[in-house]
Amino acid sequence: MVLDYNLFTPGQDLQPNTFWVVEQIPGLVVSDDLTDRLKEHGYFGSYNVPQFTEVAQQSLVYDMVAQHGNWFSYNETARAKIFRRNHTMVTSLPTMQVC
Repeated sequence: MVLDYNLFTPGQDLQPNTFWVVEQIPGLVVSDDLTDRLKEHGYFGSYNVPQFTEVAQQSLVYDMVAQHGNWFSYNETARAKIFRRNHTMVTSLPTMQVC
């Protein structure tokens, strides 16, 4: 994850290209500007599950989902559910540590 602080102004709307995500596996690197998603959700969750479809396919994540259920998917892993449930309670580093 890369946040361009030169494009970030507290209290202002996030500008395009402020937030990029890069995923890499052997033989593949995928990156994209996910500023809009950060704006939409107010956070970006990293769950040790590939974000990008191509990386997930080549990492066999979809095979794991097919065999074992959504527990292994980006949006339905336990951490994703916890982030969705608790992210609005985080207002500082100490509150993040207890959520």
